[in-house]
Amino acid sequence: RMRMQQVFVNLLTNAMRYTPPPGRIWVSATLEGSDAIVRVTDEGEGISAERLDTLFEMFTLPRLKGSKLGLGLGLALVKQITELHGGSVQARSEGLGAGSQFIVRFPARGNS
Repeated sequence: RMRMQQVFVNLLTNAMRYTPPPGRIWVSATLEGSDAIVRVTDEGEGISAERLDTLFEMFTLPRLKGSKLGLGLGLALVKQITELHGGSVQARSEGLGAGSQFIVRFPARGNS
């Protein structure tokens, strides 16, 4: 539980970091078959198409004016933790200025 919490804290922190006021952030969760799908969508800075290819690699940082950058580890950890739980993570963006969406998919477990 603590590791999955870390996944969503990292995604929400990034969404807040790159979404200037009065931008909005949405979080939604659904069940699709035996998978849980969580989407974090923002109205932030967006991501260029060429950056989407390396987004989940360690130490890759965007070069955005005025941003409070971290170490470039957060999304790499999101990917690693999600995959260790049998899931996947995907990023989507229509480009700079168009916001972004992160989709985390992992197996849902029953309460048995």
